[in-house]
Amino acid sequence: MLNPSLLEAYHQTNYCFGDILLNVDERSSKAAALLRPFATDGGLFITAWNPLGKELK
Repeated sequence: MLNPSLLEAYHQTNYCFGDILLNVDERSSKAAALLRPFATDGGLFITAWNPLGKELK
């Protein structure tokens, strides 16, 4: 389980995909327009793998 403050940090982060700004649990009209041709109800984004949010050197 992630530390609650780390989980909150992930929720507060702005994730950028080109000119699209994504945030956890927030709908993006630009992302919806990008996904529309695929007739899907949603999507996901994948970031670099970092299990349990550990600082990597």
